[in-house]
Amino acid sequence: MFVAIYLIPLGILLLLGAVAKFTGNSFHFDAGPHPLVLLPVLAALATPRVSLVLSTARMKREAESFAFETPES
Repeated sequence: MFVAIYLIPLGILLLLGAVAKFTGNSFHFDAGPHPLVLLPVLAALATPRVSLVLSTARMKREAESFAFETPES
């Protein structure tokens, strides 16, 4: 999802800018306010995934602490 939403479009823009620079032309891209409208949507999509990763890391750490404890008799 990160690659599709962020890296591919950014890579295309950087590639177009590099081609324009090497050919001596100028490259201007004006997206206007449209990307700002998408920011809350992308944040809403990312929040559950970040929470899942953090919870899984905490759960793994907690499980590892119980796995190496030895019962005292």
